Amino acid sequence: MNIQGQGALVTGASRGLGRALAEQLAVRGARAGLGPRTLAAGGSGASDWRYLPARRLALYVAASIEQGTRWVVLEHNGPATWARAQARAAEFLAALAAQGAFAGAGTRDSHFVICDERVNGEQSLAQGKFNLLFGFATTRAGEFDTWLVTHQPGANRVRPVSVNRSATARQRVEWEIQTSILRGEIHG
Repeated sequence: MNIQGQGALVTGASRGLGRALAEQLAVRGARAGLGPRTLAAGGSGASDWRYLPARRLALYVAASIEQGTRWVVLEHNGPATWARAQARAAEFLAALAAQGAFAGAGTRDSHFVICDERVNGEQSLAQGKFNLLFGFATTRAGEFDTWLVTHQPGANRVRPVSVNRSATARQRVEWEIQTSILRGEIHG
């Protein structure tokens, strides 16, 4: 087989079998790209986070949405503000998806944004909190890294929300969110 000029992505190429494979591909004329890993092999979040590009993308998206929605603390915390914030976050994620940043061919499989009464319940409103929940697929379509952004006067927070990875297919995202809210796991 002629692999001259072909490209290959090799993960775990810093040592062992991955390194040997990358070296052999390079010797035979292939362009071997290396997928660096972090030291955290899934312990601090999704298992995809052991790969540096996935972690960098997730942190960039989370920080961008948190910073890009800070204006909500200056607005009335209600459905009109929720709709505007949801639309802006969805536009941002759609632009990234159009550039190929996420797995999945369509919006349903690549990302979602929820900002309504499901994440902004009476308790959150009474505490002056605004919540926006979003997720995106970094490596597999329909499997989302899910984050919750919370804004309140004097404090902003973005954090990953643990969701059962086997149950995060798009059809079950709303069910998972509602169940988490009922269990008190998502309340800002």
